[in-house]
Order: sequence, then structure tokens, then C-alpha cells
Amino acid sequence: MCVSETFLSRGLDPMVTFNPICVQQDTQLDALLERLYTTGFHHWPVIDAERTLIGIVSDHDIVRAAIEREAAAEVFDTPRDTLRLAVKDFMRHPVITIEADGTGDDVLDHFLQHGFHSLPVIKDGCLMGMITSTDFIREFAYSQHPAKDIPIGDIYDRLPHLVDAEMLLDDLRIELILNEATYCLVTQGDCMLGVLSERDVRRHKCRAMTRRLYEGSEEKPVRAVEMLNSSSCIPATTTLGEVAHVMHEQHVTAAMVCSRGDDPSGVISLNQILGHLANFEAAETV
Repeated sequence: MCVSETFLSRGLDPMVTFNPICVQQDTQLDALLERLYTTGFHHWPVIDAERTLIGIVSDHDIVRAAIEREAAAEVFDTPRDTLRLAVKDFMRHPVITIEADGTGDDVLDHFLQHGFHSLPVIKDGCLMGMITSTDFIREFAYSQHPAKDIPIGDIYDRLPHLVDAEMLLDDLRIELILNEATYCLVTQGDCMLGVLSERDVRRHKCRAMTRRLYEGSEEKPVRAVEMLNSSSCIPATTTLGEVAHVMHEQHVTAAMVCSRGDDPSGVISLNQILGHLANFEAAETV
């Protein structure tokens, strides 16, 4: 049984971005890096002339490929030569997809099972659109799903990975990778300043690399505290629905939970909301 007829059991259309911006398999890395910098998109389907999906590339793939190419930069004459690499050489394939006649339940299962944040939507064998976890959390935020009223007090991460406010961008990126963390809480002494997610770090790394590529300027050291978008803090009494609204409106995938009474500081993430929503649905079917 699905507890929300207006959200998880209905069709995909409200979540789908139709006719998404796509790339060809011979699109070059430098062009994608510029698109990542200028559009803010995080996923690009790779298609052929018939709009058949042959791969997908994410901001993670782009930044990783660019860093790997820069590591061998001494063999190239110019920064642009460094980033001459076709999408087909670093895209992910085969691609997990969802059929156009699927439901929100199917999307949630795919996100949690595969750890993805985007799903190409296929109809009659061709790419029709894309659904991202951001689209999903927006639909949840504006739905009437009963899980929206659940406080985050027993859900949020009370022991997030901590980093110092003075940590530099490249060190922070490596820190997250080594600790398999998708976010961190930035601290200055005993003060909690805010949350940085993997996506935030990739965006800043992309910005630095693109400026150097197109403006010829050297990368300036960027500290963790300078990457924070907001120092806003939500109490542990906040509900899942309210957090979903915050994430949608502020375009973030993690938010800081402030210390209050017996509740310590921590982080609530988009993935935690998705996971709890799935648990809620599973409990309702028993």
C-alpha cells in the first residue's frame, strides 16, 4: 500500500525535466567543464543521433577527469590541451534508467538501491527526460505525504565529519574522499559554522579550474569557511517536510542542525530524508 496517492503512487510527469540538455560522445571535457560552470547542471545524458541513450556524465565525473588530466599537464602545451578528452572516454555506461510509465515509488527505490541522484526517463527506447533527487525532494516538499510531519530529531546525523574552517579546497576534497563522507560540518574552535556537501566542493573546484582555463588566472587558495553558502541552522524539532522546503529553496543537499537543549549539532541530508521516507513506506505496508 502506498500512503500517498498524490505523490509516490502517481505518474512521473511532475518530476520529469523533459527534453534535457544532452551531449554527444565526442563532446570534449573542456566544453563540459564550461557548461558545468555556467549552467549549474549536475548531470548530462549522452545520446546518439536517434536520441538513444548511450551513457551519462555527472559533475563528479567531469571534475575527476579534469583533475586526472591536470595531473599529467606537463605533457600538454596549453591548459585547453590538458582538457581535450572526449566524453566517451569517461562517461558511465551502461546506464540505469526508468520507464516513462513508472511511479514515484520506483524512483525512490532506484535512488536508494543504486546511490544515484539522477535517472534518465526512457520511452519507446529513446530518452524522454530526466529525474533528479532534487526534483524528487521538491515533490515531497509540496506533497501531502504524512512523513512530512515527522521531526528530524531521531533522524539527523549527530556525529558528522568535522573539518576546520581554514582547510583548503583541495585538502577538503581529499578529506571527504578518504572518509567516504558526502558532507562535513565546518567548525572554528567550538563553533559550528555550516555544512559543505560533496556537490559544494565540486562546484568550487570547477569554478577555480574554469577561471584558470578561460581567464588564465592561477587558482587562489579557497578556505572551507569561504565556500559556505549559508550559516543558517535548523532546530531538531524541524519536520522532514520543512527541511525538504529548505533544501528546495536554498538548492542544498544538506543542512546544519543546531544544538539546543539535549540535542547536539549535526547534519540532515537529502539522502537521509529519502531513506526515512522509504522506511516509512515499508512500515505502512506491514
